[in-house]
Amino acid sequence: MGAQNITGVFFYFSNSNFQLKLKEINEYLKNIPEVVVIPYTKGEAFTADVISKEINNKNLQKIIIAGDTPGMVKGLFTKVFVKAGKKAEDVLLVNFKEHGIV
Repeated sequence: MGAQNITGVFFYFSNSNFQLKLKEINEYLKNIPEVVVIPYTKGEAFTADVISKEINNKNLQKIIIAGDTPGMVKGLFTKVFVKAGKKAEDVLLVNFKEHGIV
């Protein structure tokens, strides 16, 4: 049996004035096999150590950063992900503004 291809979804919002139903989004994502949701933060808790622990503890093979400005933290996530022996191209963004969600 091969290793699981676990994807971690991190939410990042630079603006607290968003109108999303994160609870419902989290519940939906929990039903997708091999996807884990990292607890929501407004960005202040994202440090290299916190990200590294999540990558290692959950054996993440891919990261999705979702929010209103996920590009603001992509560099940090990519640096930590590569340092953990993963591929930079497996750090993906979902920008809610570009999709008209916020």
